[in-house]
Amino acid sequence: MTDEEIQMEISKTVKAVSNIPGWLWPREVGALFRQIRLSKLHAEIGTFCGKSLYVAAAAMNGGKIIAIDPLSTNQFSVQSELVPDAEWNREVLNSTIHAIHRNFDTKVEWWEMTSISAIRKAQQNEFTFDSCFIDGSHNRAECEADIVGWLSLVNPGGRILGHDYFPNNMGVITAVNTVFKENFSLLPETRIWVHYK
Repeated sequence: MTDEEIQMEISKTVKAVSNIPGWLWPREVGALFRQIRLSKLHAEIGTFCGKSLYVAAAAMNGGKIIAIDPLSTNQFSVQSELVPDAEWNREVLNSTIHAIHRNFDTKVEWWEMTSISAIRKAQQNEFTFDSCFIDGSHNRAECEADIVGWLSLVNPGGRILGHDYFPNNMGVITAVNTVFKENFSLLPETRIWVHYK
């Protein structure tokens, strides 16, 4: 695929996800798309309504995504005007997954469980991932545990990324800095960090 074709697909994806609730900027949609497009097995921690999930599925257009979100203990509950309740969140996410299966060859398997339970399940199934996107808890200890746990399941040559490396999320910033020291990058003009394994 040429860079021009990739950019056309990104533009289509930006438009497609504009009505899915979430906090990805259009520039972040493009950056995430480019990072994940060659993955065959991808994990997403903190799926919410599926905005970044749809981006990953569009980018891969094949392969498989394991989407992890417990919903019942959703970290976004403090923003109640955006998330009326877990059932609403479940319906929107299911709708996004149906749209993915209708539009792409990417298969999505949703594990409605905590990140730590999903790590154990992935280990039991001997899954290893080409990429992993972390956008779950923004609490420092939980974010750090997510990074360390999922990093162990990323293939050599793969990548682990995360969202919200931004001053109003000091838990994320501190967790990323603690785990990787200076061995990570910020994707230009985004809140996305990436570590290449």
